Amino acid sequence: MEYSKNGNEWVLNKQTNFDKRGNMEKEISFGSQERHHIKQIEYQNNKKILEIYCEYFVKHDTCVLRQFKKYE
Repeated sequence: MEYSKNGNEWVLNKQTNFDKRGNMEKEISFGSQERHHIKQIEYQNNKKILEIYCEYFVKHDTCVLRQFKKYE
């Protein structure tokens, strides 16, 4: 987790999750209270097969796909 100081309080900027092998599975960047950027990665046999980038709109509980990459 990554925090920054805003006045007298610490604010969460980024949260990153890893699998047991150390591969990054999900990264959430908290931009504002209205939207966050989410990057999800899927692996098969310890090889990256898919990356998904979406913009999560909190108010509507909706993630809009912005980009994806598929690997062979």
